[in-house]
Amino acid sequence: MSRLSQGDKVRVGVGIAAIVLILMIAASGWSGLFTRWFPVIQIGGFSIGSKPVSLEAPIDRSESFAASEVDDLDIDWKCGSIRLVAGDGDQIRVIERVAAGDYEMDPRNATFTQEGKTLKIDDGLPDSGGTYPHMELVVEVPCDDALMFGNVDIESVSSTIDVERVVSEDLSVASVSSNITLDGIRAQDASIGGVSGPVEVSGEVYEALDVSTMSGGVYLTLTEGAPSEISVSTVSGAIELDVPDGLGFTLAADTVSGGLSTPFELNTVDEDGSYVIGDGACDIDLGSVSGRIHIA
Repeated sequence: MSRLSQGDKVRVGVGIAAIVLILMIAASGWSGLFTRWFPVIQIGGFSIGSKPVSLEAPIDRSESFAASEVDDLDIDWKCGSIRLVAGDGDQIRVIERVAAGDYEMDPRNATFTQEGKTLKIDDGLPDSGGTYPHMELVVEVPCDDALMFGNVDIESVSSTIDVERVVSEDLSVASVSSNITLDGIRAQDASIGGVSGPVEVSGEVYEALDVSTMSGGVYLTLTEGAPSEISVSTVSGAIELDVPDGLGFTLAADTVSGGLSTPFELNTVDEDGSYVIGDGACDIDLGSVSGRIHIA
């Protein structure tokens, strides 16, 4: 397989940006996209797209669920913050906090429900129609290395996302605009996608790690072992990958403006132009249109 020319890479980057825009339009509809980015239009004192809600007292509530009865976590929390952290005991504790104030969207409709073995956490907000309220979510899971979730799925529009010491078979995080930090995770497969905002991941991934962003740096630290596949792509942002000592890998790295740096000796090249270090067991594919790439 031949390498892309710089012109081809630029076209690929532009194509990715266009695809993301089309997907955003398809997901929310023209009216939804318009009201998301231009949420309120004032016409003679009348607001289109807003439904003001006055919250006289803050929301501060929590609910607990038996961890032994939950296999999967499904979180849809559009704006504010999401923290998934290790807690005490054998319960999963879900905490919601919203400050008192006036809001265009009603922040009082969040739900925490268990459907079979799946715990669903939803902010209850529409996909469009106004400015999202800032809603804080904390999910505490038992601090037990033996506890492994099946699927952990987190979706957001602009919530800051912090995941600490969570163990799962399949970890998926998607956000339009936010900082994503996954610290001390252990997962069979991990997939992280975003449009803007940095992504930081540390921990262990055993099978496949996939990260895709448009604008934002990607910083990955694998503490022990390594997946069989690592794929990272960004249009505008640096990529930094720290791999475990002694890891053998096959590296394909493409950047138009940014360059590649590494302390490894990149002398051995296979037939498609990739660099082979050691036994080449881990396939690493890193691509950035505008941003440096560093692997150590």
